[in-house]
Parts: sequence; C-alpha cells; structure tokens
Amino acid sequence: MQLIGSQGSISTVSVAATATALTTVDNRKYVIIQNDSGSDVFIGLTQTSGDLSTSVYTVKLATASTYEVPGIYTGPIYALVSSGTADVNVTVLS
Repeated sequence: MQLIGSQGSISTVSVAATATALTTVDNRKYVIIQNDSGSDVFIGLTQTSGDLSTSVYTVKLATASTYEVPGIYTGPIYALVSSGTADVNVTVLS
C-alpha cells in the first residue's frame, strides 16, 4: 500500500446557498467529503466560486453520501446548497 499522506485533518464546513470553500490546504494529497445533512450539496472542482451553481457542478452529493476528490486535482473545492445551509465533514490528508 502506498503512503499518500502523513498529516490528516477533519473539519466540519457549513455550506450555504453561495459557494463556500471546503479546503484551503495547497499541499494536500487526498480529500474526502461526507454529507451528513438533510440537503443535497453541489461540489465544484473549479478555480472560482462564481463558476459553481445548482445547474453547473462537478458532483451532486446526496444526503449520507461521500465523495473522494481525485488525487490528481489539487485546486480549489467549493460547495453550495440550493437553500438554507448544510454541514459537511471534510477530511484532508497532506
């Protein structure tokens, strides 16, 4: 098994109807996002928050779902919900 990271951090991020950054770790090796809220969360692998909407997104993360960000992508990760707020757990390995 290949070691992909030696430093881990888990945080809860409150996602709103405007795009929210999920991680600011530049040297990360791996990210997994867990949606424990009652709302769908729209994830965007995009350079700017303005590129993400509920009709243009990378992944629609349903309730009780997880998303593993491809290891080849190390850019910004944003999320939003259609209304209200949702808490997601973000685990980052670096």
